[in-house]
Amino acid sequence: ERGAKLLRHFTKGRFMIVALVGYRGTGKSTVAERLAARLSMQWVDADHELETEAGRSITEIFAEQGESVFRDLEEMLQETLRTAQKAADDVHENAKKEARLIMKEADIRGNRAIEKARNHVQMIRNEIVELKNQRDQFASRLGTLIQSQGDYLAQLAFTDPPVVEELVDEFPEENGQSEANEASIPDGTD
Repeated sequence: ERGAKLLRHFTKGRFMIVALVGYRGTGKSTVAERLAARLSMQWVDADHELETEAGRSITEIFAEQGESVFRDLEEMLQETLRTAQKAADDVHENAKKEARLIMKEADIRGNRAIEKARNHVQMIRNEIVELKNQRDQFASRLGTLIQSQGDYLAQLAFTDPPVVEELVDEFPEENGQSEANEASIPDGTD
């Protein structure tokens, strides 16, 4: 059980060949089936695959063609399995490399987006500070202007009436124009 857990841990996501070697009838297929179930992997019986590929039983191959042909077929099958293992390992390694590249690119893009957002937030903060400064300057200037105009009007209220009359005389057009405008407004008694 512990060995199966370790093997499952180290082979996660990989194609793996485990070869069980022994005499006929010693339980290799039984062990292979149980091991594959514990590892959640598929298993292949080499003898069965060889018989399927050759189209006849191992006994028939021995009887008709001899042990050397059987051993050649067996070696070809083992080479096919080794090639499949190598191809699976290469695919797995390439997939890991591609995943690392994708993650790196996503990380770079994410960092750029975060930096862009930070810069935008800082720009908005700067604009808010500038607007507050402009508001404060405007309020200060407006307060000064209102104060000076109030002081001027207060001064006028306490001066002699001839000073006020002189001011009215200085702007006769405005005074005359407003009298003309008042005269042209109908009073509704026609």
